[in-house]
Amino acid sequence: MGMVRVTVTDEMLARAAEIEKGKVMFDYSDRMFRKPSTVYNPKLCKISMCLTNSAFVGQMSGMNDESVTYRTIEGFMECTGYNDLEKNRAFFETATRDSAKFVLANKTLDTGERMLLIGLICGDYGAEWAGNFHVGDGSDTEMMHRGYYVSSNEVIEFTRAYLEKYDISGRVKIWICGFSRAGGIANILAGRMDTAIAKGEHIFGDRVEFAKEDVYAYCLEPLQGVWYEEGCGLPDPHCSDYDNIWNTISHNDMIVRIIMSDYGFMRYGRDIRLPSQEDEDYLELLPRMLHHFNVMEHGGHSPKVHLVDDFEMKTLSPFLKVVADRKRAHWTQGMFLDNAFTGLCDIIGGRERYVRELEAGVCFLVEYLTTRKSFKKEVGDLVKNTMREMGKDLACGRYLLQGLEGSVRRGMIHAGMDPAPAKDLAKAIKAVKGIFTRYFIRNARNSITLVTNMRGILQAHFPEVCMSWYMIMDDERY
Repeated sequence: MGMVRVTVTDEMLARAAEIEKGKVMFDYSDRMFRKPSTVYNPKLCKISMCLTNSAFVGQMSGMNDESVTYRTIEGFMECTGYNDLEKNRAFFETATRDSAKFVLANKTLDTGERMLLIGLICGDYGAEWAGNFHVGDGSDTEMMHRGYYVSSNEVIEFTRAYLEKYDISGRVKIWICGFSRAGGIANILAGRMDTAIAKGEHIFGDRVEFAKEDVYAYCLEPLQGVWYEEGCGLPDPHCSDYDNIWNTISHNDMIVRIIMSDYGFMRYGRDIRLPSQEDEDYLELLPRMLHHFNVMEHGGHSPKVHLVDDFEMKTLSPFLKVVADRKRAHWTQGMFLDNAFTGLCDIIGGRERYVRELEAGVCFLVEYLTTRKSFKKEVGDLVKNTMREMGKDLACGRYLLQGLEGSVRRGMIHAGMDPAPAKDLAKAIKAVKGIFTRYFIRNARNSITLVTNMRGILQAHFPEVCMSWYMIMDDERY
């Protein structure tokens, strides 16, 4: 996305919302907070995306450096008039499984009211990505996703200390934002705040008070973390208690389906669905979105060509050749993902079974793979050497004695890696292999379609694509 730039006048009003090469310019005004938070504001959604994605600045500049990120956030706060910027301890630390990076700041609005900003930052995607799969059984997290609940606890405790440090008291307004995993944490945080309001409790202590209409929560492509089913005794996440929480969702996005709806997981609040191929006006809106997409600076992870619309269902011919699936030629990427995730849920068999049999292995595998210093080379070398050792083991009968662990251990040694995690890595590979083997047997068509369309499926979640849609969200459609 390039450097996040906020162009404002002395009255804190932007000249105009526009994109220039390598930067994003947008409207900001304190007047955005005069209407109650239950009224959706597309401009505030856009600004929230700019703030929470500041972490991508360091990545795109070629400097994976949190100090670059922090300076970008400081510039954001300076332009918009926020003061007393504080970051949590994890901001400059190596990410761990359930860690979260966030900042707090405050300002006095032009109405004289105090505004507290809680910005959850994303973009590092190290070990914390494994936290997406740290679901837990819900016994000590009010049935919520454990990783997001733990992170929201940290935000709550940090906020209490921040309010005391800067002597903030009385009536306040609160702005919360987050994208992707940070959006999932923001959603849990805002939901817990709304629940406390409904119960008459003070989640941040007795220093401040606020109504639901004072909490502006914008969760952008958030992962799901709230568990609910009819008659469970928990509040309905879609009831009016949470109608100040706004989730922008792309139907083409695979990531927002984690953790899966078929297990009873959902989000607090109301969803705003971005345009997709199922909409009648999609072809009318697409060129406007592509105008922004084509001039926006892209990170190294993101193709500069919009691939989402190139989705095509695939199948196997009678001669085992991958061909287009003519019977499902009308399927969009979103329709495919709905079907694919339902099938995956059937294979895994529910939350309890996942936590009991798969969670530890999946979390370890994701954490191990995403924390390698040179991901592509190290993982590529590991896979190549492990497969070679496995072939040797099978040929000489050694695999029957040592199993996958022996092949992985020798593969790691040949790849120049520490073999200590070989046992845990082998268990994780077996767990994931079992899932995908069973899934392929039952859903070969979906498996082939996923692999052949992977670049476009992943691209739907990239911040450049999402931001390009947000840039046209000021029109009457929203």
